Amino acid sequence: MGEGFTYPVRTNFLEDVLEMTGHKLTSFNQMDDYGQDKVWKTQRQLTPCKRKNQITALVEDALNKSSFENYSSKACDSLACWMPDCIGFNLIEGVLCPICRKERPSAVLVFMTGWEDVSSLKAHPPFRRP
Repeated sequence: MGEGFTYPVRTNFLEDVLEMTGHKLTSFNQMDDYGQDKVWKTQRQLTPCKRKNQITALVEDALNKSSFENYSSKACDSLACWMPDCIGFNLIEGVLCPICRKERPSAVLVFMTGWEDVSSLKAHPPFRRP
């Protein structure tokens, strides 16, 4: 637990979440594969990028410098196939839904790379407002 301005804050990074939830990342469960453009989105995300974007380059550099010796092989395998260009709504759903069901009232802050990603997450079925 860390010090928050008003309440204590618990910080978890992707590797922590993978370890806690047992969620397994694969090349297929990280894709934004819902909605009207499902086929197009899936094809676009499966097509290899010709060049790395800035986020991918930073992530790969950080992963190469990190030591994950305290994590299970399952979490390490998931990190090895993580695609930073894909927002994993399945992972976000897998983390947030149990928190909403089991935890006391609280807030969760999810850092995302842009407003389009935030809007897409808000439109994802479990997070849509009625």
